[in-house]
Amino acid sequence: MKHLLFFFSFAAFAFFCPAQTKTKAPGGPRAGDKIVESIPYMKDSAGSFYQRNFTFPNDAFTLLYRFGELNGTRDTYDSVYQMVLHVYRLNRYFGPRRKASRLTCYIFVKEANAEAIALKNQINAWTKAIGDSMVKTERAGYNFNRPWQVLFITDTKIKPKSILGAAKATVIAADGLVLESAPISAFKFKGKRGSVKGKILTEKQDKKLPVPNVMVTLLNLKTGKEEQDSSRTDAYGDFEISVADESADYSIIVKSHGTEVDNIILATQAGQEISRLKRTERGFEYKLIPNDVVLLTEKESEDISLVFSKFGGSKETDLKVSENILYALGQYKIEDAESKRILDKVVKILKDNPKVTLEVISHTDAQGDDASNMTLSEKRSASVINYFVTRGVDKKRVKAIGKGESEVRNRCLNDVDCSDKEHEYNRRTEFKFTKG
Repeated sequence: MKHLLFFFSFAAFAFFCPAQTKTKAPGGPRAGDKIVESIPYMKDSAGSFYQRNFTFPNDAFTLLYRFGELNGTRDTYDSVYQMVLHVYRLNRYFGPRRKASRLTCYIFVKEANAEAIALKNQINAWTKAIGDSMVKTERAGYNFNRPWQVLFITDTKIKPKSILGAAKATVIAADGLVLESAPISAFKFKGKRGSVKGKILTEKQDKKLPVPNVMVTLLNLKTGKEEQDSSRTDAYGDFEISVADESADYSIIVKSHGTEVDNIILATQAGQEISRLKRTERGFEYKLIPNDVVLLTEKESEDISLVFSKFGGSKETDLKVSENILYALGQYKIEDAESKRILDKVVKILKDNPKVTLEVISHTDAQGDDASNMTLSEKRSASVINYFVTRGVDKKRVKAIGKGESEVRNRCLNDVDCSDKEHEYNRRTEFKFTKG
């Protein structure tokens, strides 16, 4: 019986799908390979089917996931859940306004029949359940339950170099370049290798506004030439550009926007301002310094235990560390596993350093009512303190402070349309350690 590839494609959040089986066709594509392929599929509509072709390259950034294998084995809810976490982690590619991106899940089935439809419905139900659970927390700032399309792909034999023979989770660039291909458990794609990610803003009437749809390039100061890769800003002014030579110094160039924009501000995608750009004959330009590159490559911050160990050996008396402790939307109970791991590290720091005192300062973003946000932040700080006390920390050594939305760190004040990443930058818990 002819095999059919049950193929799910959906833009931005509609996603469902991972799997842990490691079977893959010999010689399947790997990172660095270029995919040029046209895959025929049967599209279903109102009970009828007609043929179409799915091609690579397709001018879209694609996350490809295979649910199950040719031998009939199937993935589980846990696999789907892990893939959802990967999608959220890569939300700068698959956010609600990222038109040129595609999330794709496919399944091998013997034929398009009631059994296949039931499997599709099961995956759809899992996806919705996962999405519903995640949008209840601040881990997800967008709706995971986007509309998606179901495609059937006929295939009796996978060619050695076909993308269908890649590993379970594969990322493919718009030009068809495979950026990563790995089992779900080993999938660690963090973005384009050697890339800078930022935001372009302009100031008008004392307000910082995103500048959409402008071209951003990098000028290699070693060669005097602009890099081949470029990026056009999205609705929130965000861009990402690959860096070919990480040893070179660069200037960032925003192509002239005519007379509509007379000033340009470079910021991180979270909204932390870096510098204003100068107008040149090329547009607006700014030479990046090493610290700018660190911010724009979004390198992970140091572990709180390591930061404190450096502080402990210094002459400084105070240390403030900002962490992202996650709560259910509008709630203050601590349920997130990663957040608990961070708090457990703080508990150990306090127990190992009995003369150190601590202030826990919680902040919210500017979404919602000011007074409610203040109350919420106070309850969240108190919840953290309670977590410490129940694990043996003396209540006299810790203090809860709520700041609400009084110390927003970027442009996202009341009634300002901002990206999820910008709002997330304002939601934080600060730990202020003081030596006795």
